[in-house]
Amino acid sequence: MAENCPPAVRGRITGLFQEFLVIGSTFAYWLNYGVALHIKPSTKQWRIPVAIQLIPGGFLLIGLFFLKESPRWLVKQGRFEEATNSLAYMRREEVNDPEILKEIAEIKAAIDEEVNATEGVTWKECLAPGIRIRFITGFCM
Repeated sequence: MAENCPPAVRGRITGLFQEFLVIGSTFAYWLNYGVALHIKPSTKQWRIPVAIQLIPGGFLLIGLFFLKESPRWLVKQGRFEEATNSLAYMRREEVNDPEILKEIAEIKAAIDEEVNATEGVTWKECLAPGIRIRFITGFCM
Protein backbone atom coordinates (compact mmCIF):
# COMPACT_ATOMS: atom_id res chain seq x y z
CA MET A 1 0.00 0.00 0.00
CA ALA A 2 2.81 2.40 0.86
CA GLU A 3 4.45 2.03 -2.54
CA ASN A 4 1.29 3.25 -4.30
CA CYS A 5 0.74 6.34 -2.12
CA PRO A 6 2.10 9.79 -2.91
CA PRO A 7 5.19 10.45 -0.78
CA ALA A 8 3.56 13.43 0.97
CA VAL A 9 0.81 11.30 2.57
CA ARG A 10 2.49 7.88 2.69
CA GLY A 11 2.90 7.86 6.48
CA ARG A 12 -0.69 8.89 7.17
CA ILE A 13 -2.10 6.29 4.78
CA THR A 14 0.04 3.55 6.30
CA GLY A 15 -1.10 4.63 9.77
CA LEU A 16 -4.73 4.53 8.63
CA PHE A 17 -4.21 0.95 7.49
CA GLN A 18 -3.25 -0.01 11.06
CA GLU A 19 -6.17 2.01 12.42
CA PHE A 20 -8.65 0.17 10.19
CA LEU A 21 -7.22 -3.17 11.34
CA VAL A 22 -7.89 -2.20 14.95
CA ILE A 23 -11.40 -0.94 14.12
CA GLY A 24 -12.13 -4.19 12.26
CA SER A 25 -10.92 -6.31 15.19
CA THR A 26 -13.01 -4.25 17.61
CA PHE A 27 -16.09 -4.61 15.38
CA ALA A 28 -15.53 -8.38 15.17
CA TYR A 29 -15.24 -8.63 18.95
CA TRP A 30 -18.49 -6.74 19.57
CA LEU A 31 -20.25 -8.63 16.79
CA ASN A 32 -19.29 -11.96 18.36
CA TYR A 33 -20.28 -10.71 21.79
CA GLY A 34 -23.68 -9.53 20.52
CA VAL A 35 -24.32 -12.80 18.71
CA ALA A 36 -23.35 -14.83 21.79
CA LEU A 37 -25.63 -12.66 23.92
CA HIS A 38 -28.73 -12.62 21.69
CA ILE A 39 -28.63 -15.89 19.71
CA LYS A 40 -29.32 -19.12 21.54
CA PRO A 41 -26.53 -21.73 21.30
CA SER A 42 -26.57 -23.29 17.85
CA THR A 43 -24.53 -23.22 14.66
CA LYS A 44 -25.91 -19.73 14.01
CA GLN A 45 -23.50 -18.40 16.64
CA TRP A 46 -20.55 -18.94 14.31
CA ARG A 47 -22.35 -18.74 10.97
CA ILE A 48 -23.61 -15.19 11.43
CA PRO A 49 -20.19 -13.61 12.20
CA VAL A 50 -18.54 -15.53 9.34
CA ALA A 51 -21.28 -14.45 6.91
CA ILE A 52 -20.92 -10.80 7.94
CA GLN A 53 -17.12 -11.00 7.50
CA LEU A 54 -17.61 -12.26 3.95
CA ILE A 55 -19.31 -9.00 2.92
CA PRO A 56 -16.25 -6.68 3.03
CA GLY A 57 -14.09 -9.54 1.78
CA GLY A 58 -16.36 -9.87 -1.24
CA PHE A 59 -16.02 -6.15 -1.98
CA LEU A 60 -12.24 -6.48 -1.77
CA LEU A 61 -12.29 -9.45 -4.13
CA ILE A 62 -14.35 -7.54 -6.68
CA GLY A 63 -12.09 -4.49 -6.30
CA LEU A 64 -8.99 -6.57 -7.06
CA PHE A 65 -10.09 -6.90 -10.66
CA PHE A 66 -9.88 -3.12 -11.11
CA LEU A 67 -6.42 -2.59 -9.58
CA LYS A 68 -3.41 -1.56 -11.61
CA GLU A 69 -0.04 -3.23 -11.15
CA SER A 70 2.36 -1.56 -8.73
CA PRO A 71 4.69 0.87 -10.52
CA ARG A 72 7.57 -0.36 -8.38
CA TRP A 73 6.98 -3.98 -9.40
CA LEU A 74 6.67 -2.97 -13.06
CA VAL A 75 9.96 -1.05 -12.92
CA LYS A 76 11.62 -4.05 -11.27
CA GLN A 77 10.42 -6.17 -14.21
CA GLY A 78 11.86 -3.64 -16.68
CA ARG A 79 8.43 -2.48 -17.88
CA PHE A 80 9.07 1.27 -17.57
CA GLU A 81 6.33 2.52 -19.89
CA GLU A 82 3.66 0.47 -18.10
CA ALA A 83 5.04 1.67 -14.76
CA THR A 84 4.76 5.29 -15.86
CA ASN A 85 1.20 4.74 -17.10
CA SER A 86 0.24 2.99 -13.86
CA LEU A 87 1.71 5.74 -11.68
CA ALA A 88 0.05 8.46 -13.76
CA TYR A 89 -3.29 6.66 -13.42
CA MET A 90 -2.91 6.42 -9.63
CA ARG A 91 -1.93 10.07 -9.31
CA ARG A 92 -4.59 11.26 -11.80
CA GLU A 93 -1.89 13.08 -13.79
CA GLU A 94 -0.65 13.04 -17.37
CA VAL A 95 2.01 10.49 -18.29
CA ASN A 96 4.53 13.21 -19.16
CA ASP A 97 3.95 15.23 -15.97
CA PRO A 98 7.31 16.22 -14.41
CA GLU A 99 6.30 14.87 -10.98
CA ILE A 100 5.42 11.48 -12.47
CA LEU A 101 8.70 11.29 -14.37
CA LYS A 102 10.62 12.35 -11.25
CA GLU A 103 8.94 9.68 -9.12
CA ILE A 104 9.57 6.97 -11.73
CA ALA A 105 13.24 8.02 -11.81
CA GLU A 106 13.37 7.78 -7.99
CA ILE A 107 11.78 4.33 -8.07
CA LYS A 108 14.26 3.18 -10.72
CA ALA A 109 17.20 4.57 -8.71
CA ALA A 110 15.98 2.82 -5.54
CA ILE A 111 15.60 -0.50 -7.34
CA ASP A 112 19.04 -0.16 -8.94
CA GLU A 113 20.50 0.53 -5.49
CA GLU A 114 18.75 -2.55 -4.05
CA VAL A 115 20.02 -4.73 -6.88
CA ASN A 116 23.58 -3.46 -6.40
CA ALA A 117 23.41 -3.97 -2.62
CA THR A 118 22.17 -7.57 -2.94
CA GLU A 119 24.29 -8.60 -5.92
CA GLY A 120 25.98 -11.92 -5.17
CA VAL A 121 24.13 -12.37 -1.85
CA THR A 122 22.67 -15.84 -1.31
CA TRP A 123 20.59 -17.51 1.38
CA LYS A 124 23.67 -19.45 2.49
CA GLU A 125 24.96 -16.27 4.08
CA CYS A 126 22.12 -16.45 6.63
CA LEU A 127 23.71 -19.61 8.01
CA ALA A 128 27.27 -18.26 8.21
CA PRO A 129 28.76 -18.71 11.71
CA GLY A 130 28.51 -15.04 12.77
CA ILE A 131 24.94 -14.62 11.53
CA ARG A 132 23.39 -18.06 12.18
CA ILE A 133 22.23 -17.40 15.76
CA ARG A 134 20.77 -13.99 14.87
CA PHE A 135 18.96 -15.40 11.85
CA ILE A 136 17.46 -18.33 13.77
CA THR A 137 16.41 -16.05 16.66
CA GLY A 138 14.77 -13.57 14.28
CA PHE A 139 13.10 -16.37 12.32
CA CYS A 140 11.69 -17.95 15.48
CA MET A 141 10.35 -14.63 16.76
